[in-house]
Amino acid sequence: MIKGSLLHEILSLPFFWAQSVGSNLPRARAERLFYGPGRRQYYLLAKPSAAAAKAPLLVYLHGGSWRWGKPEFFLAHAAVLNQLGYTVALPTYRPTPEANYAAIREDLAAMLRHLAGALKMGFESLPGTELGGMSAGGHLAAMIALDPQLRAEAGLPAQAFRRFAVLGAPLDLELMPDNFIIRSLAGPRGEHAFREANPAFWAQKDSGQHLSGLLVHGTHDGMVPLASAMSFAKCWPKGAPLQIAREEKGTHLSAASWFFKTGAPRQALMKWWGTAAAGSTG
Repeated sequence: MIKGSLLHEILSLPFFWAQSVGSNLPRARAERLFYGPGRRQYYLLAKPSAAAAKAPLLVYLHGGSWRWGKPEFFLAHAAVLNQLGYTVALPTYRPTPEANYAAIREDLAAMLRHLAGALKMGFESLPGTELGGMSAGGHLAAMIALDPQLRAEAGLPAQAFRRFAVLGAPLDLELMPDNFIIRSLAGPRGEHAFREANPAFWAQKDSGQHLSGLLVHGTHDGMVPLASAMSFAKCWPKGAPLQIAREEKGTHLSAASWFFKTGAPRQALMKWWGTAAAGSTG
């Protein structure tokens, strides 16, 4: 079993879930709010126990190849972020292959509209509004930040979100395997729909000029090649801040373990989110 292979990641999954879901880690208390009629059209809203009147907001999207996973699996992540002072929204959406990116974009826009209503204020009026996500969730976090159509459908100004941090995210779909998972999301390569689902496409159009970002990625990620993140970084607008935290010999699941495991991913993320949360409440 070679570290850095897909087989290594798959065989490591039971141990990861046993630690992250089956353990006694603290979990945030959250309210479930539906933004649409479908069973997957909801989000969890978790507020810090001593929430300020305007606590910074972090929209954190779960992973699972755009098909699996659910917000309830990420309440331990939310607990860490609540402790930093964030109000955390954990969305989900209609999954592939029943839905493609265009449908997921509709869901995310509807979720953001509902969330703004639930918070009773525009995102731009909060002291800090951020995006985060793991794997497929990191891809969608980048798309919320970069896709102008998504923001328009949500009724959000271009600068509603200021920062994003993603882990093991497929940020250039051109460098992902041409398989059923990617085609279910984005369609065939070379077509307009594929380009519109690709964060790198929007990055090179300077859609991220107002943003700052953090990319956390293992050098031995067997699910999402590091090259996808590095290619995205090359497309990033010049002058816009972008940090890359490479975990040497790190895998996809070692990045995903940031919320309970010490190491480079946790260190980079706690510095990123901790500094912002302290600044917004200080």
